[in-house]
Amino acid sequence: MNFDKIVLRPASKKEIINNTIDHIRDLRETGEIDLQLFAKLKRAEQFVKTALAEIKEDVFNMVEDQFSNKEDAIVDGVKFSTYNTGDRIDLMSDDEYARISAEIINREHKYLRKLRQELQHREELLKDAHRMRDKKQNVLTDNGEIVKPPAIKTYGKNAIRVSY
Repeated sequence: MNFDKIVLRPASKKEIINNTIDHIRDLRETGEIDLQLFAKLKRAEQFVKTALAEIKEDVFNMVEDQFSNKEDAIVDGVKFSTYNTGDRIDLMSDDEYARISAEIINREHKYLRKLRQELQHREELLKDAHRMRDKKQNVLTDNGEIVKPPAIKTYGKNAIRVSY
């Protein structure tokens, strides 16, 4: 796989995506897609992810030092700008806030325990109804109600687990 052609020359994100799709199509047509290629790509993915994490602070400092806040750094068509995500404050570090929060949770817990149990029971019935859909069997509640299989929000996808 020729990475230079795809990612190491200045190109837009869209060009990189299109060039990669074209290159993979070529590899597929010539029968060059195999487990070795996938393994190499997974290692390259980890390399890039680790490298980016390692240099992130250095690049942040470079952009901060070399460019004013009103000016974006543009290198090889890639635009860099810095920002701060903002502080996350720990509200529970305040005794009064923690006390009020604990009281709310305690009151909700007593009331919601029964509802959570009902919801969990219904969830199990719906999962059973989904599993029985293909077997053309019904799932019944304690009251004799037929539980209709739930709609499918997203269908499962084939995946590959890779470790090394």
